[in-house]
Amino acid sequence: MGTVVFAKATAVGGFFLCLGSVQLILAWRNLTLARRSRTWPSVPGQISASYPHGDFRRGRLLKASYRYRVNNFPCSGSRIAFGDNWEPTSRIEDLHHRYPFGATVTVYYDPRDPRRSALEPRSVDLGWSCLKGASCLRTAIWSWRSRCVVRLPSSPGLYPLPKG
Repeated sequence: MGTVVFAKATAVGGFFLCLGSVQLILAWRNLTLARRSRTWPSVPGQISASYPHGDFRRGRLLKASYRYRVNNFPCSGSRIAFGDNWEPTSRIEDLHHRYPFGATVTVYYDPRDPRRSALEPRSVDLGWSCLKGASCLRTAIWSWRSRCVVRLPSSPGLYPLPKG
């Protein structure tokens, strides 16, 4: 029985370690790209789709796509800013009015890879991504630390796991 608990704790801990690491890596990547985007060149573009998406109570997301050209090469993008783009409903309405269907916009693109672009060279609140990543890492640590003891059904006491 102790081996089963040990294996489950290791699997759960490994899953949350991977999930937390991915969240933190993505948050770091978005922050790095947001900082770089402040120096990217810009070109005019056109909004090809724009609509709010999500739950009114928890916040919403503006789904927008746009087209632009870099050195006569057609490109498209859908990123407004880097990071978690969930916003309060009032902010989404402002963004929707700023980026309506058919509007001409300024698109900032990465000179290394012109397919990577954003409408706003900034990062949106990355705190939520960092919190999710840290919570997953905390769960992984808790899972691995709790595998050292097991509660046997015949007794309310805690006993060390048998070795082997």
